[in-house]
Amino acid sequence: MVTVTIDEVKVTVPEGTTILDAAQQADIYIPHLCSHPDLPPVEQLKSAEAVYRDGKRLENKRPELQYEGCQLCVVQIEGEKEFQRACSTKVGKGMVVSTNTAEVQEYRRDKLMLLLVKHPHACLTCAQKEGCARFPCSMNIPEKERCCPLFSNCEFQRVTEYVGIKKETPRYVFEDLPVAKDEPLFERDYNLCIGCTRCIRVCRDVRGVEAIDFVFDEAGRVIVGTVSPTLRESACRFCTACVEVCPTGALVDKKPFEQVPCQTACPVGIDVPRYVHLIAEGKFDESYAVVRERLPLPSVCGYICLAFCEEECRRGEVNEPVGIRALKRFVSENRSDLWKKNLKRPKATGKKVAILGSGPAGLTAGYYLARKGHEVTIFEQAPLPGGMLRQAISRKRLPKKALEEDIEEILQTGVKLKLDSPQMRIGELLEQKFDAVFLATGSTFVGPSALWLKEEGVELTPWGSIKVNPETFATSRERVFAGGDALLGGISEDFIGTISSGDKKNFFKLLVDRLAVYRGDSSRSCIQTIASGRKAAEAIDRYLGGDGVIAEPLLPPEEPKQWLGREEGFADLKRLAAAYHPPAPQYAGLSRAEPPLSQESAMTEARRCLRCDLRLLLSKPIWAPKEELWVEFTSEKVSQVPETEGVYQLLDEEKNVIYIKGAMNLHRELEEQLEVYEKARYFMYDEEPMFTKRESELLQQYIAQYGQMPEGNRELEELF
Repeated sequence: MVTVTIDEVKVTVPEGTTILDAAQQADIYIPHLCSHPDLPPVEQLKSAEAVYRDGKRLENKRPELQYEGCQLCVVQIEGEKEFQRACSTKVGKGMVVSTNTAEVQEYRRDKLMLLLVKHPHACLTCAQKEGCARFPCSMNIPEKERCCPLFSNCEFQRVTEYVGIKKETPRYVFEDLPVAKDEPLFERDYNLCIGCTRCIRVCRDVRGVEAIDFVFDEAGRVIVGTVSPTLRESACRFCTACVEVCPTGALVDKKPFEQVPCQTACPVGIDVPRYVHLIAEGKFDESYAVVRERLPLPSVCGYICLAFCEEECRRGEVNEPVGIRALKRFVSENRSDLWKKNLKRPKATGKKVAILGSGPAGLTAGYYLARKGHEVTIFEQAPLPGGMLRQAISRKRLPKKALEEDIEEILQTGVKLKLDSPQMRIGELLEQKFDAVFLATGSTFVGPSALWLKEEGVELTPWGSIKVNPETFATSRERVFAGGDALLGGISEDFIGTISSGDKKNFFKLLVDRLAVYRGDSSRSCIQTIASGRKAAEAIDRYLGGDGVIAEPLLPPEEPKQWLGREEGFADLKRLAAAYHPPAPQYAGLSRAEPPLSQESAMTEARRCLRCDLRLLLSKPIWAPKEELWVEFTSEKVSQVPETEGVYQLLDEEKNVIYIKGAMNLHRELEEQLEVYEKARYFMYDEEPMFTKRESELLQQYIAQYGQMPEGNRELEELF
């Protein structure tokens, strides 16, 4: 360990730590742009022979130059004449470092000026930037010279505001550089690139792809581009890690990316990327365990799931989506019982649950409630379990073996199944001392099947479905819950009555949906029905005194590998799994399942995954701190506010702005707000004679950033 002094603060860190990392551990911010927590130092970066922009080859004009980075992180080390870069200079025993001297600040502003000259920055120097809606521009600055759509949420902007812009910084001149909009998933605007090379290093050193590189122009400026005329020819994996680390608007997603789309699209939330990449590695048993964590009917869904995940798969924007549903079927047919290894024996709760119906919702709820230690009995009027899965779907589409394998696994949890069960009344079940009843009876064949529910005290909706609390799945009768297709309803007399009000469109839409189920297209809603059973199980468990947590890890977490490697022609790899298209209702009973995948084709198909989930594992860069102007909203603090014109802002406990108001007398108004605005915990204010103008500017700024007014100003929304 080495102890150094940074800005008069002693910091002890492991030998080999950079000054930048040591300062961050001591909560001392040093401005930087080229540095990133997951990327190697810039010293290791060599320029290329040539790169491409918009298909045009650009030769390296200064191959002898060494890339030196942004140099905004320079610091002064006691005893050394030259400034040193904090991102690459290692700490030394007894080292004394100053990060913010006047000389260092001036040097940083000089280096920042070199970046701003080649980057649009008019908005950053505008006197009205805080209250500007940006369109139209009150200063008549051409749009191409203004900041990009990331304005107010830009890492480069935050660093610029922290370092400061020199008054002599020249005006930006638009160069009309290429803007690549025709490639998949993201856009590249070279007019906004500052040459930080983060994208290059994440592609080369973290992903191992090397699809992008840089050269120097005659003036020694960094020119970033692809290694071949297009991203496809450059062997890009379209993982979009480059977008994640870009500090400007040079690289932006075409669609917002905050979560993995395939996983969020799955109604039961299966970790799709994880089970797909396990298949790619030949770990079929482990992959199946991941599927089983969220899905008790994996074999069934491997055949008939509508694969909403594939609709959202980002690979589909490159050429064709990954065959996720077919891969689920593959692991269901090529696995062992490894997943059972981590199953824990549930502790009996002594609570009893009756479930009416053995379709997807009933089976799912029964499985999870049994896993929580409750005694579960499923009552089924038919001679065999499965509900519509067995009765309405052709065995050509859903083989008997697949259905019965899933049901058997559910019954092994201890779920009792009573077949050929006479029609059960809710009152009878409650009299048999069942602590909860779950109605999973499906729908008809005119409303929820096999119940005459109004007489049982269960309220229905106007369209014939069971009315439930959407959070708890509780019906109007105590201890009775409902889920699955019973919530979708049928064609009740009440709903038919809506025709008289002119609602024919919705009536016929519902009629077509019901006919689809009747003709055997139950896969239309199978996965949603399973999701309904999961949520109902969570709610019933909480009602019975449990914690409602039914998630059960069946595979220990592994450290994801960030490395993908270069693969020529990756973007053009064809889909091997047959595309799945649900049959029209009239043909649902005649269609066949597509051919299964072989082991080799399954692994190849899984390797087509873009691994966009790895992007979320990249560390967030340390942004420059913003000066905090808020203070606690107390009588003592308000007493220090002058009696003058200005604008104040009130903030809640999480420091979210909730009210913005101009005032003739700041002191008097804030004293009044102390009495009436109970939610306010902090405040800030500006002394401003033209307070109405300042109030308008701050409201415009808030709207530009959040898309709405602060909650206390909502009555003014129409004015803005």
